[in-house]
Amino acid sequence: MNRKITCKNNEGMAATFGSSFSPYLLADCDGIYTVINKVGISDNTMNDGATYQGTVVSKRNIVLTLKDKSNHRLNRYQLYQLFPPDTKGTLIYSEDGVDRVIDYYVEKIDPDSIDKVRTATVSLICPDPFFRATSDITLTMAGWESGFKFIHAFTAEGETFGARINEKLKTIENYSGAKGIGLTIEIIANGAVHNPSITQVETGNFIKVGTLAHPMNMVSGDVLTITTETNNKKVMLTHEGVTTEINEYLDEESEFIQLIAGINTIGYAAESGEAYMTVKLTYREKYLGV
Repeated sequence: MNRKITCKNNEGMAATFGSSFSPYLLADCDGIYTVINKVGISDNTMNDGATYQGTVVSKRNIVLTLKDKSNHRLNRYQLYQLFPPDTKGTLIYSEDGVDRVIDYYVEKIDPDSIDKVRTATVSLICPDPFFRATSDITLTMAGWESGFKFIHAFTAEGETFGARINEKLKTIENYSGAKGIGLTIEIIANGAVHNPSITQVETGNFIKVGTLAHPMNMVSGDVLTITTETNNKKVMLTHEGVTTEINEYLDEESEFIQLIAGINTIGYAAESGEAYMTVKLTYREKYLGV
């Protein structure tokens, strides 16, 4: 198996552990492939069995087993620098040309102090147990697509500079085993837009910006950015270069929609000015394992 692990801390310091002593060799990594679920059940009163309540994926505990064979004191010091407490780090798992990313906090560093080839174990806690792809996917539902690229030779007959993309519904497939994938939804106004909304067809959930008390009247150049990632849910309006959080403009029945497992059909609308909306969806795929 050709695998390696790269750990990077919040100060930008990084180290890669693999099949050679550089200076540490990756002897083992536990918790990379494991998925632990918490299954909620309640006992039935005066009936056999129990009632299923739901399942959540538990946090992930990754334990690295590292070996070094020289410069032990210096190598230990470098481990302490690489894995400081109380800060978030990033682990990149690479195997057979595929990279996956996960964030962690350091639980324990445990180097031994005997033998010429020494072992150090590093325990990492990942509150979000899902691995992520290394880059985002951006989809345009409504907007303009350029009709040519530079370097370009113009013709005397004239040319079409671009075409309007106008997909009222966009289908996103999510078969990675992960659910609850957050979206960044960008709505750009190319004219007057009143109370825009985004809907997820399968669940019936929607997020609408604009109410009777707080109507959303976008003008050309305004940008709404809706973020639905867990622990980072917000609505931001950029108007004349100034960005402001405007969660109070949300309709009271709004949900910060996320991608579910399987098929996701996303639609957009507005009470008026729908034709003046440029809509982009950005997300990053998540995986139960690597």
